[in-house]
Amino acid sequence: HRCRRCSEVAVEVNHIEPLRGRVRVSSCLNHQTNLEALCHACHLVVTGEQFGWRTHEQAQQDRRDQRDLDEIALRMVQVRSHS
Repeated sequence: HRCRRCSEVAVEVNHIEPLRGRVRVSSCLNHQTNLEALCHACHLVVTGEQFGWRTHEQAQQDRRDQRDLDEIALRMVQVRSHS
């Protein structure tokens, strides 16, 4: 089988609609229509997306964005205090 995302050799099976702690044996989420073959790298990415995990790079960008917003807010306070 080939990875559904990148066409590399698929070695893992992903639940398209994640189980998220649901009963695993009797759940319809184990039906074949809810499964896709993925390579390990794509499975990690998809799982991260499904569960809202942030990559290291995304977290760094979030911190930079927050610093920029904090700096803008500080400048606004300074401008208002001088008015």
